[in-house]
Parts: sequence; C-alpha cells; structure tokens
Amino acid sequence: MNIGSITASGLTTNASLSNDPYGNFSITGFNGTRCWWQDFDNSIYNGSNNPHPPIHCLSSGDQLGLMLDVEAGLISGVAVLLASLLILRNLWRYLSSAERQRVGFIQEAADIYVLLLFFFEIFQALGGITSIEWLRTGIVRSGGYCTAQGILQEFGEMGVAAATLAIALHTFRVLAWGRFTYDHLVAYIVVCVIIVYDALFVGLSTGINASEGKDYILPDPFWCWVGDAYKKQRILGEYLWIWFALVGSIVLYPPLYFLLRGDISFDPNSWYRIRIHRRGKGSADATQGINPLSLRGMLAYPAVYAFTVLPLSVTRWTTFHLKGAASFSPNAALTGGTFFAETLFRLSGVFNVILLLLIRPQLLSFRRAAGAQAPSLDSLDEATGNGGGDPAEHRPSLSERGHSIGMQEMHSGNGRGPPNGLAALEEHGGWDLEHNDDSQSLQGPDGVRS
Repeated sequence: MNIGSITASGLTTNASLSNDPYGNFSITGFNGTRCWWQDFDNSIYNGSNNPHPPIHCLSSGDQLGLMLDVEAGLISGVAVLLASLLILRNLWRYLSSAERQRVGFIQEAADIYVLLLFFFEIFQALGGITSIEWLRTGIVRSGGYCTAQGILQEFGEMGVAAATLAIALHTFRVLAWGRFTYDHLVAYIVVCVIIVYDALFVGLSTGINASEGKDYILPDPFWCWVGDAYKKQRILGEYLWIWFALVGSIVLYPPLYFLLRGDISFDPNSWYRIRIHRRGKGSADATQGINPLSLRGMLAYPAVYAFTVLPLSVTRWTTFHLKGAASFSPNAALTGGTFFAETLFRLSGVFNVILLLLIRPQLLSFRRAAGAQAPSLDSLDEATGNGGGDPAEHRPSLSERGHSIGMQEMHSGNGRGPPNGLAALEEHGGWDLEHNDDSQSLQGPDGVRS
C-alpha cells in the first residue's frame, strides 16, 4: 500500500505501508530507501539540531555502488591472503630445510617493507568488506560496528600509504647510493615507527573521543569513517600519508627511470651531485640483461599507484570542502565518482599481487616490492653481477658501477640464476625453495659466493 505523503518532524516524503504475516504494520521506503520515518528523520542534516547525522539511508543506487566496493574489497582480501599464505608456506619449508643454516629467510631490507605493506593491505580490504552489513540493512548506522569499520579503514589505509612511501624512499636510496650495513636495522625501526604511530593515532583518537561521549566515527555517508567534525584527524590520519606517497612516487621515479637508461648517475663522493651523460653507442648497456617485462614493470609501479589513488584524492578533496547538508547528501555525479574512486582504490591489493606475479614470479620472498612501487634490488644485482653475498655488506649503487654497469654477463652465458637457495619458483610453476650445491655457486665480483 503506497502512502502519498507522510509528515515526520516537519518532513514530508513518499513512503509505503506494509504488514508482516503476524499483522504488524511498518512504514518504510522513504525517498526510495529502506528507512522508516524516524531513521529517515535522523539522517537529515540540520545545522542546529542534527549537524552530524548518525544515520544514512541508502538508496538503491547507493547500494549498487556499495556492492561494487564490497566485491573489490573481497577480491583484494583474497589475493593478499593467498600471497600471505604462500609466504608462510615457504617460511615453513625454509625452517625445515638446511638453507636456514646458510642464509636468512629475509635477505633484503625491501622484504621487510613489503611484508608490512601486505599486512596493512589486509586491514584495508577488511574495511571494504565490512560494508556488507550496510548492504544487508540498507542503513549506515553509527554504533559499535560502525566504529570497528572506521578503525579498520583508517588503520589500513594510513598503513598502506606509509609502507608505500617507505619502500619508494628505500629503493631509490639504494639504487642511487648503494646498500649500507644497517639497512635491515633501519627497516625494522621504520616498520616499528609506522605501526606504533598508526596504532596510537587511531587508538587514541577513537578512545579519547569515545570516553568523552563524542561520536568520532560516523557515516561518511556511505560507510563509516572519521566524522566530518574532525578534519584535522582526517588529514593527519590518512590524507597526508596518501599525498606523501603519491608525490614521493612521482618525484622519485623519473630520476630512477633516467638512472636505469644511463642518462644520469649520482656522484658516489657527493650525494647531492648528479652527473648527466650523453647517450651514445654504449648507452643501452645500463639496461642490458634486464628482462624487458621486468623493466617495464618497475616503471609501471608509480603509474599503477597514481591510477588507484588519484581519483580517490580528487573525490575526497571535493567532499572535504562540502558544507552542511551537501556533505551528507552529495549529488548524483559526486556519488557516482565517489563509488568509482573507492572501488578502484579498494582493488590496490589485487593489483599489487598481480604485478608481483607477472614481473618477478620466481621471488617468493618478495624482493620486488609488489604494489609499493619499488623495483627488486636483487633483480638489478642479478643483472649487474652483484648478487649474493652478505646482505649487511655495502654494495655499490648503479651510480658507483658507472654508466656501463656490466650487464653483458647475462648475454654471454654467465648470467646469474636466482639468489641463494631461497624463494624460487620451479619451472612448472610451483612455489618451492631452490636448493643449490656449493659446486654450482658462482663467485661474485667481490669474491663472495652467490
């Protein structure tokens, strides 16, 4: 039974009247939603009485967009979970093999950052998956479940951005100026700082405001996140990190591109001096021996990151400046753009895993920083003949190796195989450990067995 109009607290809207098998009547369907009149009334912005609505009633179009966001979260979550299970599987194999007597499971500092990235990707995916409750009810409602979703989203998204930035900075430094003795120690310290900052920021912000009776996490409006009244927390808790990671990728990777081409190099005796080289006959030496797919993949990382983050940044920056009712009831164009950007951003986890498997499928220890825009350090060392050896030992950067970085070995039959014993894919595609006899080891240029 349709009701032409109904008034609730001065609000007139369309609704419908229905009854269940027990004879109980309910009034629902306000403005095409599944809200009854009191919920719908509480979802309406009012500058004096309801400046931060605790409820948002989803229209059928909203629910369709939210369904895509949930599916994207599920896909990314499953992809990252499977990748994590592969890591655990090979860790178990490593611990039960003789390789652990000769080499550590984590040989590269970049591995530490990438494990951190995948850790946060799981939380980011869960933040999208939990929106399934709003699909079920058709209403985004503040409360314990809403707070839990907001915590998952803020913790995961801030962590993914911070881990991405850390890997980009670390990789650029190593490629430009070489490895140093304390790379692993620095990586562990950075990881601890990121986790502690993220956990403390999210935990304290939520806990302090909850203890004061304030609603820190509220409908935003299609899912739960930091409330509109806490713009500073939004910036420090997410926006700042996303923008830093994006700008860092854009600024750092063009020099890396020209470094790999042999157009520039960094003076090993003066860290701020850049040498520009004229591309001549031997200019292609800098990329000899590197698989073209691998090289293109390394340069694709910043493009993929920008592809997933830029639309989100645009929509969130737009909604960031909305005032009053407009921030809780965006127009159709902004709503569609928000769902598109959020769904694309939610797919970052699966993009990261796909890039990893396409570019360096033989590396199980993830020396290529999949999804974090960081090329594999080992892949460059294999190509330049500097693989293996003590990870704590300083290794020269591309700049220190000179304009022609000696990759001809890969074409003369002396190319290096996978690094010592750990984390290689078998030819048939199965994940396994690579067991090398000492007799098959090669001497590196520094006399270190690989």
